Amino acid sequence: MKTLVIRNPRSGKLKKKDQEAERLWEELDVEQLLLEESVDLKDEVKKAAEQGVELIVAAGGDGTVNSVVNALMSVPAEKRPAMGIVPLGTANDFAWTLGLPDAPREAWDLVATGITRQVDVVAMTTHDGTVHFANIAAGGNSVKVTESITDELKQKWGPLVYVRGAIEAVSQLESYKIKLTVNDGEVIEQSVWAVLIANGKTNAGRLLVAPDASPYDGLLDVILIEEGNLLEFADVSANLLLGNYLENPLVHLQRARHVKIESTPAMKFTVDGEVVDELPIEFTVMEGAIRMVVGEERE
Repeated sequence: MKTLVIRNPRSGKLKKKDQEAERLWEELDVEQLLLEESVDLKDEVKKAAEQGVELIVAAGGDGTVNSVVNALMSVPAEKRPAMGIVPLGTANDFAWTLGLPDAPREAWDLVATGITRQVDVVAMTTHDGTVHFANIAAGGNSVKVTESITDELKQKWGPLVYVRGAIEAVSQLESYKIKLTVNDGEVIEQSVWAVLIANGKTNAGRLLVAPDASPYDGLLDVILIEEGNLLEFADVSANLLLGNYLENPLVHLQRARHVKIESTPAMKFTVDGEVVDELPIEFTVMEGAIRMVVGEERE
């Protein structure tokens, strides 16, 4: 099928992987677009769809995937190309949820099969409008972790950079009083450390923060981490690293198609690793919004 590869030249942390990817791009006989600041991605994707492109491949990390998802959602559903991913970033969280290989050539081989599945996307509404994401929005103290991470630290630490950032954030823990309205009905009021709105399973370097989430079920996994003391926070963190933190009494899971959130103080979010300046108000699942190339479903 007619394909456009959108490449982020800044993605990639391992020299061997970078070299493998560069050889792959040199060999491919497909149109390629470098994702640079001067590129209006939404405009480029709309033009590609009008020119008959059937598959758009995001070659980069979670930020690149997020940019391509937003560009595709600007195209009417009946004209929207399918999407593939060649994961080249630090974490590649959503690619993991989709069961995609880490090696660039293996990921491309899977893309080339053209085997796709309808995948959910999340619409996040702020006072400034609506944006979309595919993986996870993390609010509250999670943002402090992301804000402490620089490109230099990513290069030095790789995926462990998120653990390093979490250790630094412990001394800055802040409590948020939230009011969560679920599906325009049930209201939950609670003091929390963090809120996670999950479509994918992992975040922040493949930490299994939403082990039961699925991008195919038309539902959001809404996870609240209740306020406690530092010892309890350490317990939650240990459970997270061991993969069983949903069993912790401070962690609460709610499934919904739509949630509205109010918070005091105002809660900032990161979306697929990028800090969002606008404060989110509502999250809505867009069921089966984009056809994506997928591997074997993660259990």
